[in-house]
Amino acid sequence: MSAILQLVGANARHHRGRLALAALAIAAASTSVVWVVSGYEAMASHFDAFSEGALGRYDLVATPRPPAHAVPGAAEQPSLSPEAISALRGDAEVSEVAPMTQIQPIVDMAVHVSRVGPAEQPASAPTPAAPAPLPAGAKAQHVVPLEAAFASPQLVGTGAEEPPYTLLRGRWLGAPGALEGVLTQPGAETLGAAVGDTLRISAPTGVLDVELVGIARGPEVDSSPGQGARGPAKSAVYLRPTLLEQIIGRPAPPTLALLDLREGVELAAFRARWEERLGQLEPPVILGSLADVAENREQGWAANAVRAQAYSATAMALLAALFIIFTTCSMGVSEGQRELAMMRAIGLSRLQLARLVLSEALGLGLFGWLGGLAAGWGLLSLVNAARPGAVELGPRTALLSAIAAFGGALLAALIPAFRATRIDPLEGMAARAAAPRRGWLWVAGPLGLALASLGPLILSVAPLPPAARPKVFALVGVPSLGLGLLCLTPALVVVAERLLGGLVARSLRVEPGLLASQLSSNLGRTVGTTLALSVGLALFVAMQAWGYSMLQPFLPGEWAPDAIVSFMSGGLSDEEAAAVRGAEGLVEARTFPLAVEQLVLADDLLGHAGGSTIVEQDNVILAGIDPAAFEGEDPAMHLSLLEGTPAAVAAALRSGRACVVPAHFARKAQLKLGDSFSLVPLQPGAPPVSYQIAGISELQGWHWMTKFSGFRRRRVRAGALVFAGFQQVRRDFDLEQINYFWAHLEPGASGETLAESLLPIAERNLGELVPVNGQGTLGGEFALTAGNSLRITTPGRITGAIGGVADRVIRGMSLLPLVTLLISGLAILNTMLASVRARRWEIGVLRALGVSRGMIARLVLAESLLVALAACLLGLGAGLLAGWCGAGVANIGGTFGGLKLHLVLPWRYVLPALGLTLALCGAAGLWPAARAGLSDPLDLLQGGRGGARG
Repeated sequence: MSAILQLVGANARHHRGRLALAALAIAAASTSVVWVVSGYEAMASHFDAFSEGALGRYDLVATPRPPAHAVPGAAEQPSLSPEAISALRGDAEVSEVAPMTQIQPIVDMAVHVSRVGPAEQPASAPTPAAPAPLPAGAKAQHVVPLEAAFASPQLVGTGAEEPPYTLLRGRWLGAPGALEGVLTQPGAETLGAAVGDTLRISAPTGVLDVELVGIARGPEVDSSPGQGARGPAKSAVYLRPTLLEQIIGRPAPPTLALLDLREGVELAAFRARWEERLGQLEPPVILGSLADVAENREQGWAANAVRAQAYSATAMALLAALFIIFTTCSMGVSEGQRELAMMRAIGLSRLQLARLVLSEALGLGLFGWLGGLAAGWGLLSLVNAARPGAVELGPRTALLSAIAAFGGALLAALIPAFRATRIDPLEGMAARAAAPRRGWLWVAGPLGLALASLGPLILSVAPLPPAARPKVFALVGVPSLGLGLLCLTPALVVVAERLLGGLVARSLRVEPGLLASQLSSNLGRTVGTTLALSVGLALFVAMQAWGYSMLQPFLPGEWAPDAIVSFMSGGLSDEEAAAVRGAEGLVEARTFPLAVEQLVLADDLLGHAGGSTIVEQDNVILAGIDPAAFEGEDPAMHLSLLEGTPAAVAAALRSGRACVVPAHFARKAQLKLGDSFSLVPLQPGAPPVSYQIAGISELQGWHWMTKFSGFRRRRVRAGALVFAGFQQVRRDFDLEQINYFWAHLEPGASGETLAESLLPIAERNLGELVPVNGQGTLGGEFALTAGNSLRITTPGRITGAIGGVADRVIRGMSLLPLVTLLISGLAILNTMLASVRARRWEIGVLRALGVSRGMIARLVLAESLLVALAACLLGLGAGLLAGWCGAGVANIGGTFGGLKLHLVLPWRYVLPALGLTLALCGAAGLWPAARAGLSDPLDLLQGGRGGARG
């Protein structure tokens, strides 16, 4: 083995430039792994460090076992039975049982912080928005912005006499009837609140001003059900149970109970004794400890997202390292054929040659790994100096970066090692090896195309049940896609050379014949470089295509009106509705009142009992509108009807209980034109009401229009938006007051001018708040609000807000692929240097024949750009295919549950990435081009045809 190591060392000294570049690229890949995984390490260490603070002064938490198909964040949270609480309180080993009712912030809760003067406002508090009018004598208020509203603290009802967590300021809750609350510190920081402020909570039952009497520490780790774990919420406002019930307008049974065990009780024995008994209750109860809460939180959605990002970074770094090392080792075998042949001739075995190549690859992996750890440690030190504890270099970081470096090294060295063992001593020492045969490309190309097409075929036309297609795709389609691209790349490189070589040559004023076979003559090296470049580019294109294809069904389509006007307090009479239609800024002939209600389906048409996707719900939103809205040359209801006609729909709506349903609802419910379905009225004991389908329409983006306009009156989610006749819906579901309008604006009118003209109508019709799910009533960038009631939701506002959020999310997802692409730029630099080394004699002959230095430099630069074009073709094709498959999986099931997706490629982001690839390769080719052009012809010729090294 010492002889092998000596040979590796000698080779490293002789090719130190090439190996240094390769090690630097692997180090950069390892650094990206360190950067991402260190954040996960820090989060995992926080779980351990703060687990003791998860339950405050208590030892255990008792929670009901969630149903098999529970939806995270659903309005209906399971509750503890009185029998469970009574039984636990009767145990002699329990000193205290503290039941709590923990409510997700789904009521219409808008929290305002009232304070005596602006001086008490923290410096970090956001700029206040325009305040709503308060009753006489009320204090000035600071309105919480949209970002804080999204993170509103959960409502927690508790009868505990002492605070569950350390009280930092103020006092604990007093008498049950007092309008008092205690915020946890994270909630206080979110709202910018202090002791003595007033939390103004707007709920369906009215508006309550709750005095903030204390601030408690709260759990260090959020272990609420919405965060993927079971336990107390990190951001919460504690209230007495009677006050909580007053706010939400219904009984609030406890959803969890904290247990304090007596001193000396063994925790494991206590849990074992109670486990079977609590499991037999209805609903069953689970006892969790401090460790369970931290472990569950670690398995929650946030931890899973960071963990997935860490593993993705490892996979991308492994691929980058694999192709970089493969290219480097292939160069070594190709350029060192004479040396390897001589080693075979003097007695080295084939196994020793393979060990030589493998040792060189592992050496590259080792130096790249150590360099990555060192660079990563330096970056993390700078980050921790600014934000202590933000990142951490732990064992998981070292392990994953080692997997990326050494895994890539071992996989990349297999083919070059095999090639080294196949070198014949006599042929290898010849001045020039025979040109490799290319006949196999005619087999590998079609085979790769067939393998890459297998995934889309599985998702689209394979005779499989829809639920089985994603699983078969994961087991068969994904591996076949990777193998297909590997087989297809050599043929793609040759095709790119033949089709684009002349164009590149003419653009750089190079003789096309000189560029005709530069890539195909060194196919192994070029294929490795092309794959290394295309990994990051393909992932970037796939994320763009997948992300924006998923976004498209949620953007309001042409069917949406210019605005949906909502009066969220009180309601309007028919006379006031006529005043709205005639308001300044509205087109009266195209503005209609709506009768809206969210109703449960009499039958489980959407599969709610067996699923929890966006469309697998047990209810729909029924919106009644005047049938005249479907008529005319420019109708107010501009629906794209797949079945039925506007005239037939209008006639059917006038004649009785007819409706228009969205296409996804008809597909999922397996209903067609003329079929009927039934809805359950809200009145107890009322019989179901049947509606007949008169039209089926595409309704892109109905989700967000109903979410922020307040259409979701009863539930967080709905399965569809269904249109019916206005008067028929009012009669069927007893909707006397009018709260919603389908509105079209006059040219030049805006939401702000419309709000100004409608605000007086809203203010003179104030009353009881409309029952609306709180997640659908946030304002800010999604909807324009004015006063205490008026809300104006426009497609443009929704599209801009969603598009902005999507841009930020997809941009964050795409950062790692771009980093991988930049790292791969070192591979093209190495490849071009190797190309110049291998062609020193040829370049010398060209120079001797009178070819200018500039022509030689442009020839090398043209070769690097041709590699970039091949990588662009491969990355674009592979990314589109992967994005299409990702959208296809989402279209079949999972979160999107049957919504119609179309492949969307945002060229405004893809074209710059393609340009970056070309620029990267062009920049990487400058040094080799200059080196080739400036070399002396005599020095180039002295090595001879077989001595191209250096």
